[in-house]
Amino acid sequence: MASYPVPDDAAKAVSGYYEPLGQAPVAVAHALQLPCGNKFLVMEFGPTGKEGQLMLPHPSTNPEGFNIMQVYDRDDETWTNIPTSVNSVCGGWARLSNGQVGLFAGHYGTLQAKQVEGFKSVFVFDPTSLRLTPKANLTRKRWYPTTVTLPNGDIYVPGGTKPQMTNGVWPKAEAADIFNHAHDTVTQVPTNSKLHEAGLGNWYLGALVLPTGQLAVMNKNMMQVINPYTGEALAEAPALPDKVKDLVWEFPRMGPQVHLRAPVMKPGKDVRLEFVAFGGSWVDLKLDEDLKHCSHVGCNRVASEKKPCADVAVRIGLKVTAGGQYKFDDSWEVETMPGQRCIFDGILLPNGHVVLIGGQKVGLGDLTDSPAYNGGHQPYNEPWIYKPDQPNGKRFTKTGAKTKIARQYHATSILTKDGDILIGGTSNAGFWHSSNEQEFSRTPLGVNEYRMEVYHPPYLFQGNLPRITTPPPTVTPYGSTFEVGYAFHSPAAITAVVLHNAGGVTHNYAIGHRSQQLEFTSKKINATHGTLTVQAPAAPEYAPPAHYNLFLLRGDVYSQSAWVQVRKPLGQVPVDYPQDAQLIPEMGTTFEAGSKQPFKLGLSNGRTATAKFAAPAARGTGAYGARVTVTNGPAAAGTITLHSEAAQLKGGTRCYVQLWARASGKDSTLTAVFFKADAAGTVTEKGQKRLAVFDAGKHTSDGAVVEDQTMHLVEGSYCLNLMGPVEVKDAGSYALQLDLGAAKAGATIDIDDVEVYCV
Repeated sequence: MASYPVPDDAAKAVSGYYEPLGQAPVAVAHALQLPCGNKFLVMEFGPTGKEGQLMLPHPSTNPEGFNIMQVYDRDDETWTNIPTSVNSVCGGWARLSNGQVGLFAGHYGTLQAKQVEGFKSVFVFDPTSLRLTPKANLTRKRWYPTTVTLPNGDIYVPGGTKPQMTNGVWPKAEAADIFNHAHDTVTQVPTNSKLHEAGLGNWYLGALVLPTGQLAVMNKNMMQVINPYTGEALAEAPALPDKVKDLVWEFPRMGPQVHLRAPVMKPGKDVRLEFVAFGGSWVDLKLDEDLKHCSHVGCNRVASEKKPCADVAVRIGLKVTAGGQYKFDDSWEVETMPGQRCIFDGILLPNGHVVLIGGQKVGLGDLTDSPAYNGGHQPYNEPWIYKPDQPNGKRFTKTGAKTKIARQYHATSILTKDGDILIGGTSNAGFWHSSNEQEFSRTPLGVNEYRMEVYHPPYLFQGNLPRITTPPPTVTPYGSTFEVGYAFHSPAAITAVVLHNAGGVTHNYAIGHRSQQLEFTSKKINATHGTLTVQAPAAPEYAPPAHYNLFLLRGDVYSQSAWVQVRKPLGQVPVDYPQDAQLIPEMGTTFEAGSKQPFKLGLSNGRTATAKFAAPAARGTGAYGARVTVTNGPAAAGTITLHSEAAQLKGGTRCYVQLWARASGKDSTLTAVFFKADAAGTVTEKGQKRLAVFDAGKHTSDGAVVEDQTMHLVEGSYCLNLMGPVEVKDAGSYALQLDLGAAKAGATIDIDDVEVYCV
């Protein structure tokens, strides 16, 4: 790694600073924060075909470059390979409402013929079992699509282009797709024709769910409010002013599209939302012609390479009335940036400010088979900060912080739960040139950039940051209130509570990013400690179902976050499953006061354990539920189980298990098993034939399960763990058994809530 000087505290409070993290096995081109812990799902472009010749060599941890998808654990600096045979790069990622991640579309093969193309693929990644499972196919091949989680849990997949035709044309993918992950189905829906025709290729449209459930969508240099299911335009922003009418914020000379932090949104009240597009480029007719007639690499774009990036940001407001009407501002506001900049990330912070990281002054975001050409030159190594609450002309600040690594095409920057920014990647990182060459350290491996780093914004060093002392409930139902404990080092007050989703970052756009303030009241315990009562979003339209980071603020400084899942109340059918789903109370529990023990503790092969069912308290806090403490070990010495009562299930149904759990050690696991119970309702011993088959597990032809779904429990933080679907072949009496594994004596596993439902 290049050496980084560490500034003193006073300098950090003004500029922030960069911290090196070491070398990754991949050059990160996609990044998404996984729920509950401090882990990230990442993926690189990889050695895929002709472009891939540029991607070698790789680090010794991934010498052939075939392990392109990884889970990165920020806490212990470890990497876990996620095998994949489908090329999902240049696709779109979205957090699903149940905590899983959807991967949509992708790219050509091949990892030297080890992958198939992913243009139509739909995969689901489970962060607890680390499984990547194919689920469906899109109705159209899509490259560079957008992915948006809708209020009902559906994923809207618009935009993108189909593969290049033999005549060189890049045809736009028609219509849009809707993925329903309860049934693993894809349905095609129309999109607005004017919005469709606006862009070069409909690459990575910006989209935000409005409090009416409709979408605000940005494409190339225009914006509409649309109905995602019909494509109907409900409102359209005015055209860009004449002086910037040729501005383009679309690939291949992108500028980030940022939906600024929203105020408190309440039913029956108007709300004003604001959108900014930073930098980008000017309309380039030569480039447009190239995109119609050249191959996907090797284009002779020397003239376009030398064109400067744009030096302006454009901003517009949208008023959404209580009656569901939409009114854009009469004109876009134009502001001059400190310089020309494109191919960079815009990271929205909890305080509403935007950090602009990476990028370049001239050129494109592109790949080529010629080492004499890169597409991007004059890279930036200094972040700028955009403060939207300041007047025009005073919103941009140069931080003065410097990195030694150029971050250009296929680089990623994403906000973490700690409030800093994780940075990785860049393709063709060896070919750029700069008039400030001495300020940079070039990639030590080929042309890809594998060095990771973190940018710590200055607000983390400005003193007396809030701390979350009592986290919110893991499960936060819409319309509810919940409590959060806070503390300061010296007397102060909380000024804002913010619900934040960093989105899935790729190609300079954080797809699905969302940040909004929540209403709250504060009760002081003393001058430095207190309790907040926070109002959750009123309905899914005000915050689509997902896992969010909850931040506390004192002015511009903010706390580390706590994870919270916003969803329908416990005991109701989850928002992402059909309304006719049947809850099975005998197999699940909310641990109601005065109820009988819902699970029985079982032991085998000399294991000893204690089980404690906690006293009633707020659900989702861990005060409800079961705590199992292992009193001898290791796990291989036997099995500790919790099993439910028996329930009558119909044949041909698909059943799902959701449970909220945490562990005291990283090696703790939980395996969920459905058993056929006998006439007396007792659970048949493990090893007997089971007539319920996991679609993600291995099983023999007669239905006996030989591999169960194992979940790796998050340490120290409650998280939603998922199992299923389980396909019930024959009607009968069934029971759920949870097998608990822990590596060491003294380890504990807490289970807060269990829900089982069948469709």
